Amino acid sequence: MNTTRWECCGTISGDWLLHSRGLVYTRKTQLVLLRNLVTGQERVLDRLQNRNGLLSAGQVSGNYAVWARCAPHPRCQIRRHDLAAGVTVNLPVPTGKIV
Repeated sequence: MNTTRWECCGTISGDWLLHSRGLVYTRKTQLVLLRNLVTGQERVLDRLQNRNGLLSAGQVSGNYAVWARCAPHPRCQIRRHDLAAGVTVNLPVPTGKIV
């Protein structure tokens, strides 16, 4: 946290902080990070090395963290990480009409 890199979109739930990190303007390497504020443990939930893509932290709440992964843009997926199980899945795209 608090590096010289671009840090964005932080959310906190309990002991956990979820946020995005990247290089300003170049977006060469982007990360979605989950940090335990008590133990200092840090997990890299997602990594993107693509200037045409974008990672954006969403929210951490309870036992789950969610974020958006767009690579290559505009092909985007919402991803969910189970903090206890350590498992990440892509959430299904809704079917039908989106309002």
